[in-house]
Amino acid sequence: KVNPFGEIETSWSTNQDRPYDIKAGPDNYLYFVANRRDLYRLSTVTGAQETFAALGQTAIVLDFDQNLNIYTGKRDIIVLVKPDRSVREVGASYNDYDFIDFKVYNGYLYVAASYGGRDAAVPDMGVWKSAIDNETGDLAGNELVVDWANSEYGQQIGTVTPTISSMAISEDGDILLSSNDHPQYLSLIHIS
Repeated sequence: KVNPFGEIETSWSTNQDRPYDIKAGPDNYLYFVANRRDLYRLSTVTGAQETFAALGQTAIVLDFDQNLNIYTGKRDIIVLVKPDRSVREVGASYNDYDFIDFKVYNGYLYVAASYGGRDAAVPDMGVWKSAIDNETGDLAGNELVVDWANSEYGQQIGTVTPTISSMAISEDGDILLSSNDHPQYLSLIHIS
């Protein structure tokens, strides 16, 4: 835990190889996935770690919605973990997608991903969004929001084809994408 002055106040450790994604959750817990088939949480008070839910598939990304549902996954299938720890797959078609990042914003799950399928109409990389049903947590559709592969940022430069490495969404809904492969845009790319 780092305070606003950049000083480390508390540190915790995990028995997992490497957390891939971590989010602050309710009741002083950090929730994380570690490219395994479980969702973990760690108490910021005691440092104790536990398996919060068995996912049935590996996961590398996660985010919470306004009802404290957790969306997580790695490839093809998005898994919903409810606050009562129940787990199920949710709608929305993401077959042949490898997830890079998830962000919940304004009733939608935004999915940064690469696409490895055969549909030529789907870009190789981008950001899609799926509407969240407020009652059930189910997802509907996957509408393309950012066509990274066909944008100026996703074009091959020399032997390098830049890829999305992470995503953030501002309070105003601006999408910020980072690419550690782009020689001219090494930090954030702002797309409104």
